[in-house]
Amino acid sequence: MKTDAPPAFCSLLTLPEVRRVYLEDFPDQSSGALGLITLIVCPPEQTSAQIKRVTSHASPPVPFTEWLDFIETILVYKLPQLTREEIKQMIGIQDVELKQTRFYQDVFSEGRMEEAQTLLLRLLTKRFGAVNDEVRQRIGQATTEQLEIWTDNILDAKTLAAIFDRH
Repeated sequence: MKTDAPPAFCSLLTLPEVRRVYLEDFPDQSSGALGLITLIVCPPEQTSAQIKRVTSHASPPVPFTEWLDFIETILVYKLPQLTREEIKQMIGIQDVELKQTRFYQDVFSEGRMEEAQTLLLRLLTKRFGAVNDEVRQRIGQATTEQLEIWTDNILDAKTLAAIFDRH
């Protein structure tokens, strides 16, 4: 089965380094990385069945948590209307396993970072009055560890500048 390519890609497809490969030419489309590619290109109504085939594969080519990270990332982009709970049910994993995935940890970490930034800004405003844009920018670019240090410094600092001077 040969389909026409968009005009922008026609010249690339004539290069000797390019070889068209069709998923239907492979007998086992549920194993390894090929299973992930099939998951990406399958119609949305077939996604659930494809996930079951991909996750039931005996040994993924990478550690299982990384495998789940790949699948979650695909689902987030492929089916953005799904909630976390729906993704969890579709993949068929327990809550503990989901919390161990990089996707979940990154989202959770970003949430903690935003909370720490908001808390620090509230405390600074309460203690020293309105903070300027330079301070807001510095807080926005800080690490979680730095935010914790600055929050601790609020207790002893006499001035706003003293909070950031002490590391």
